[in-house]
Amino acid sequence: MADPATVSTMASSALVRGLLLGLLVGFVLGHFLTTAMPPPSGSGNAEVERLRHQLESARRERDGLEKNLEDFRAVAEKMTAAFSDLEARFKSLETRLDKGDSGPTPAVQENPAGSP
Repeated sequence: MADPATVSTMASSALVRGLLLGLLVGFVLGHFLTTAMPPPSGSGNAEVERLRHQLESARRERDGLEKNLEDFRAVAEKMTAAFSDLEARFKSLETRLDKGDSGPTPAVQENPAGSP
């Protein structure tokens, strides 16, 4: 049979190995469970409020930029129309000069107030 001291040493060695293995498995499982769980409510309220404020600020800025873009498009359309009108007048004057017509020059049209 086995010596009682050897049996005692083997049992305590198995006990220590089992405890170490249990601690290791418990640590790994605990780590995975805590990272998989959502954070408790109320712990990130300040961060959520900061991000919500930042989002609202970005939305206001986007709305302002969209309005500026609409205004710019309106001004660009007016300028394009005015340029087309000037081009047509220039071509008619050029045609009249090529024909040798020295009739009265067309009256300069006044732009309404506020238009370029």
